[in-house]
Amino acid sequence: MASDISFLWKSTALHLYKEVRRILEEYPTGTVRKMGLLTIAAVAAGAVGSVALAPVVLTAVGFTAGGIAAGSYAAAMMSSAAVANGGAVAAGSAVAVLQSVGAAGLAGTGTAAVAGVGGTVGGLVALLV
Repeated sequence: MASDISFLWKSTALHLYKEVRRILEEYPTGTVRKMGLLTIAAVAAGAVGSVALAPVVLTAVGFTAGGIAAGSYAAAMMSSAAVANGGAVAAGSAVAVLQSVGAAGLAGTGTAAVAGVGGTVGGLVALLV
């Protein structure tokens, strides 16, 4: 499962890299350089906003401090994962990781990863605006 997550992150990062390269090649250099302040603000807002909203979103979908909320989207995910895995949710699976984050919050590495993704999305939005 860890290799699946690693592959997913690598393929997502590669896709984002290719998209940013395409955008930078499409716009004249002066246009991209003039967007400095907007880009910095968008990256910062994306990074801070994603870290701040991660616990809120996880709680909203059912990954709570007290466990997975009955009847929630998280419960459906857990059920599907358990059926696919012969009755148990595998350690390290997406459901297990999300429940851990929902219960205990983001650790340092998780915070950095979420901030990085949020900042990247914010930067891409700034390039498109």
